[in-house]
Amino acid sequence: MIKGIILDVDGVIVGGKPGVNFPVPHKDVIDALRSISRSGIYVSLCTAKPGFAISRLVKQIGLDTIHISNGGAEVINHVQNKILENHSIDIESGARFVKETRARRLYTEAYTTVGYAIEKGSFCKLTEINMSILDTKPLQVSSLEDFVRQNEIVKIMPAAFNDFDKQTIESLMSNFSKLQLQWGGNLAYAPTLFGVVTQNGVTKKSGACDISKHTGIPFDKMLGIGDGLSDLEFMQLCTYIGTVANAEEKVKEYVKNRKSNGYIGRSVDENGILDILKYFKVG
Repeated sequence: MIKGIILDVDGVIVGGKPGVNFPVPHKDVIDALRSISRSGIYVSLCTAKPGFAISRLVKQIGLDTIHISNGGAEVINHVQNKILENHSIDIESGARFVKETRARRLYTEAYTTVGYAIEKGSFCKLTEINMSILDTKPLQVSSLEDFVRQNEIVKIMPAAFNDFDKQTIESLMSNFSKLQLQWGGNLAYAPTLFGVVTQNGVTKKSGACDISKHTGIPFDKMLGIGDGLSDLEFMQLCTYIGTVANAEEKVKEYVKNRKSNGYIGRSVDENGILDILKYFKVG
């Protein structure tokens, strides 16, 4: 019997149709998640987005539960305004990493738990798109390196507009043993990817472990739903898993191999999450 659900946000419940399922999920999806939560099943969102960007959605649905944000760096109950886990980045490593990304002219954002910053002169179309996703404007600072040194940073996000940028970021990471890299994307700015850089050991998987620890719900009674490789890490912990048609191929293949304990719904723009919830008889 499923007692808890951990699900990704972008590409799973938030899609690419402005005013329909972007920047918030379709009304039918919101209603379904609210109903499931009220039935007693524990629903947790798991996202690379900052906590301040999902707080309104959590409260709109009415999820008085624990959620994972900033790629696992923050575990928080938004309704109670209670932070249970907060994993900040090593200051020196973060500052040096930002210095290296900016030296290579890589667009980079740095996040605290309450806001984010970019360097002056780097504002671009991607900034505008991300502002619409986060519903928050970035602080524009003269030195992003100084900003990282002066604040408690939980996540750094360099952008990869192409394969060369992606390879550059991955190569840089080999010099930073205290940092961890995951890749994240959004239909709104695809095919661009953001590197989600957190403290080493901090991932969506570690966030899911925090959820299980704080709720007492074992993974053999959890349904994990995601669409990307960073989601696959926490999905692999769960006995029951689901994904959507727009997911990465490796994720869909893994779900198929779970036989009856896995299910692939339609795409996010067709509210495929509802197919998954119906299959597992929780929605």
